[in-house]
Amino acid sequence: TNEKDYVRICSGQGCYSNVVKTGCAQPLSLGLFSGWEAVIVNELGHAVGFYNEQNRSERDKNIRILWD
Repeated sequence: TNEKDYVRICSGQGCYSNVVKTGCAQPLSLGLFSGWEAVIVNELGHAVGFYNEQNRSERDKNIRILWD
């Protein structure tokens, strides 16, 4: 491709993608367990720059865990 940036989907070991933009080909592996739609959508989100909610800086202000 002659595109400046793009997502390169491959079948690696496990499902993963970098959250930060790497430039050129952004790797996205859909290996083990990739049959789950939610996993695929999550990894596509990472490939375009979305973080998981539990990693947000203000999460402790908005989440209360009841341990009992």
